[in-house]
Amino acid sequence: MSDPLARRFFEERLPGLLRRQGRAVLPERVELGFIVDGPRGGAWQVASGRGGAVEVGRLVPGAKDLVVRCLDIDFEDILGGRLPPAVAFEDGRVRVEGDIGLLLRLRALLPLAAA
Repeated sequence: MSDPLARRFFEERLPGLLRRQGRAVLPERVELGFIVDGPRGGAWQVASGRGGAVEVGRLVPGAKDLVVRCLDIDFEDILGGRLPPAVAFEDGRVRVEGDIGLLLRLRALLPLAAA
């Protein structure tokens, strides 16, 4: 069985993308939750700290500033460039609770993630 794209993105790719930016992508002290439903999914959180430090790990219970939820197939289509994020949101394929401005800050990383 191949390694799920969602796991590779959150655990391997995203931390490097966030570190390479050279500036804080997220404001200090925010926590984001990402839930990718389906057999190739999982649940992760992104927590920002002082000076642009960011930790990515498994989702833990507690309040989040933003929670994003979608199906594994939609997540893979977004990362693969086959489904524009705005269309996925408008169609209800991506559900968002909380500060959508935080999600927009991460959206700039999508072209880098697909590379």
